[in-house]
Amino acid sequence: ASGASGAGAAAPAEPKVYKVTVWKGSIFQLDDGPLRYPTDPVNRAFLDTLARGWVPEELREVDGAGRAVPVTISLADNREEDASSAEIKKPRFQAFKGGGQTLGRDWTEQAHSTVAAA
Repeated sequence: ASGASGAGAAAPAEPKVYKVTVWKGSIFQLDDGPLRYPTDPVNRAFLDTLARGWVPEELREVDGAGRAVPVTISLADNREEDASSAEIKKPRFQAFKGGGQTLGRDWTEQAHSTVAAA
């Protein structure tokens, strides 16, 4: 018997879960992020894609095997409320944790010896 459940087949990816809250005037936010206004063409396309029942392009991902990652979108209909009551979470600060490289020559020793000689 053949099938995708062979020893080398990877398990399907866990679904990505997103929350879209729509406010009065079609203002919306994704996962309690910043308010997004429908006057921006990118945001308008996002809303139009959702209205058609499709996953917006920015939420689509593929796993390491090139398969589409499942997406679950929950919609919160707050169209009767003004967006001023929206809770917006600030992004968490993350310090740079990578390595660095020094570019050019270190002039510290030469500067010290020049000052000492003067």
